[in-house]
Amino acid sequence: FLSRTEYGEMQVLRIIRRGVTLTCWLVIASASTALAGAQQKHADIATGLLTQHILPRAENLAVATGNLADTAAGNCEAESDLAAAYDEAFDAWMDFSHLNFGPLTRNNRQFKLAFWPDKRGAARRKVTKLIADADPVVFAPNSYDQMPISARGFFVVELLLYDADISVAGPTEYRCQLLKSVTRDIAQMTAQIHREWADAIEQGLWVTGEPETVKAFLQKAY
Repeated sequence: FLSRTEYGEMQVLRIIRRGVTLTCWLVIASASTALAGAQQKHADIATGLLTQHILPRAENLAVATGNLADTAAGNCEAESDLAAAYDEAFDAWMDFSHLNFGPLTRNNRQFKLAFWPDKRGAARRKVTKLIADADPVVFAPNSYDQMPISARGFFVVELLLYDADISVAGPTEYRCQLLKSVTRDIAQMTAQIHREWADAIEQGLWVTGEPETVKAFLQKAY
């Protein structure tokens, strides 16, 4: 798994990668303006970006996080299975997180999924307090989405699985229930993100065929 420092380094690489990707898309878009039917060409480019780049990543993230939640629900003490499921889900997040606009940014989902940077250790303090107080919120499946950002997302799962203190703190039953609640919350958010992107594509949103509109969309996307 990635440490917080490695995650930061990956974020830098992500910014570089998305810049390269944007450049490629804009070169294609600019070249297409010289062709007959340029308006349709731009619509095709936007559609290609949505259907070939965004939607597959959103779907992969939803599937991987769903598997993580199912694994935790099935046996939250199966450390090797959980580690593998977490790695797969976090890899899917890293592959999707550069799409930091639209459904991902609604209701601060990007921070609810990955609260970073957390320079003051808010996540550690919140999780430690939850366990110490045996807060019953973790036993209410429909209430955890009201928890603060610091108590949600991938890095809370990381603390529960790998942190030397938190991974053994309090009763095992409570930690298990907390893990189930957090992973279910993640899976629900990513499933909603996938649905919203799928709906946008189905309804033809973002794709008007106007060159400047599509170019602005690509620039906003990256």
